Amino acid sequence: MESEVGLFSKRRVPALGRAQRWAARVATLGFGGREHPVARIPLAGVALTPATPLRDENPDVAALFESALSSGDLDPREAVVLYLILEHRRGEKSKWQRYLDVLPTQPAPLLSASDLSDLRGTTLHRAATSFRRRLPQRFREDLCPLLDKILDLAGLGGARDRVSYPEFARFYSAFWSRAIALPLQAPSERGEETFFQADCLVPGLDFANHSGRGANARWQVDGNVVKILATSALGPGEEIRISYGERGNEELMFQYGF
Repeated sequence: MESEVGLFSKRRVPALGRAQRWAARVATLGFGGREHPVARIPLAGVALTPATPLRDENPDVAALFESALSSGDLDPREAVVLYLILEHRRGEKSKWQRYLDVLPTQPAPLLSASDLSDLRGTTLHRAATSFRRRLPQRFREDLCPLLDKILDLAGLGGARDRVSYPEFARFYSAFWSRAIALPLQAPSERGEETFFQADCLVPGLDFANHSGRGANARWQVDGNVVKILATSALGPGEEIRISYGERGNEELMFQYGF
């Protein structure tokens, strides 16, 4: 059984005193005085987004991802999943090796038939059953052949090295249980700044566990940086917990596996 992973405060984060809080309110014209920055995570070069494969060091790999995305053969979220597998196969040559090594080695429960019964009698049972039937087919007929081409272009191919469904399921599950929606800038021929929401992985932030009423932090995007802000005092070694949103138990089970 894998040990639980979380995000923990390295130092004490004091709550602001009354005078400090009022001063901060005046300065920020808001509620910023009740929060305290815990971490800043730069998005450039750290976050794994649908655009990351398009900037791969191998131009042939980048071109194949771009072609598959442009044609609609590959969903943007699937692109991140396949890129995780590629980087995992690259091993020590990957800049994300240390991050990939600490991801769960087993897929979330909904990819296992033994745990599907937990949703029986809920509104998500039919969707989960259909999901378990369609995902292997999607992998077998569409994603596996594309992965073979990607690995061949990266010099990592070979009949013995084909990606198995369990390996795919591991990274598919890791992505869906950790992804957050980020505003990404879209290219514009007119030079205008346009943004769209995309599901991405932000190493560091994605280790923060969920707590509904017990959340003691939140995250926000500020330009090209993701900030983690403490909403209450934290002691050294205390776990940082965020809220994944107002979700029912079935939805948490379906997407996050708990």
